[in-house]
Amino acid sequence: MKFHEGQFRCKICFKKFTQQGHLRNHMKTHDENRPKPFKCELCDYSTDIKQSLENHLRIHNKNREKSLKCNQCDYKTDLKSHLKSHMQRHNPNRVKFPCLYCNYETTIRSSLKRHLKK
Repeated sequence: MKFHEGQFRCKICFKKFTQQGHLRNHMKTHDENRPKPFKCELCDYSTDIKQSLENHLRIHNKNREKSLKCNQCDYKTDLKSHLKSHMQRHNPNRVKFPCLYCNYETTIRSSLKRHLKK
């Protein structure tokens, strides 16, 4: 499985990717001439990915109240993507991602990727 092998690596910053397409997209971030239409109003950060700007804005809003709440437990967040990921934990039919090398199992694909990197 490629997760354990870390096949696709950026030759500039050495970040690893599990898919060649992800590496290709990442390489665009090293092109200083590409347009970056999403600009932070609070600092000089800019990007060509709207979600990246939204994630960046969190550093300016660390003390902001977490307005998104789970309707099944006390979990709160300020990012829709985090709430969506959290809600997977309450789904009884959720897909499980097992490690092929040990007995680790998770319902979150990114957690398996993190585990496999270790």
